[in-house]
Amino acid sequence: MKILKKILFILGMIILIVAAIGFLFFPSHIHVDRSTTVNQPTSIVFNYMNGFENWNKWSPWYELDPNAKYSFEGPKSGAGSVFVWESTVENVGKGKMTITDAKPDSVIRINLNFMENGEAKSSFTFNPEGGSTKITWNFDVEAGVNPLMRIFGSFMDGMIGKEYEKGLSNLKTKLEAIQPPAEIIAQ
Repeated sequence: MKILKKILFILGMIILIVAAIGFLFFPSHIHVDRSTTVNQPTSIVFNYMNGFENWNKWSPWYELDPNAKYSFEGPKSGAGSVFVWESTVENVGKGKMTITDAKPDSVIRINLNFMENGEAKSSFTFNPEGGSTKITWNFDVEAGVNPLMRIFGSFMDGMIGKEYEKGLSNLKTKLEAIQPPAEIIAQ
């Protein structure tokens, strides 16, 4: 019985130490972002991305499981546009994205619901740079008071950063292949 009490005491101390480390040394807000510049006017970039119709044409997660179930709900573009997916591939999983705000040629904000894995926020910001557009893709999640989530969050940049880079590279390729309308070229 004394051995069991010692084991429980040691486990309790380990849990307290991990919790203290999580609270003291890791932030509650987790942020990841990546950027690329696309040789296209901001209006073309924004319109291509303001909805989920084109998502699977450049998404790095679609490449992981093109056979997943994908569906769309709500309006085709703008606030209320919804993209739902379900996959048996671990890195794809299941979830739902909803555009919550879309300011033309400026920003698209998205709520991410990873079902049992929690929720996060994402956004795309668009900044004109001459005739090009700088796209910044952000990911934000609140770990709150969960010390393990705070510690886990410190690895988030390494976990999804490469996927964001790949997605932006795919997106750049797709967008730069679009021929702009003649009225945009004439400007």
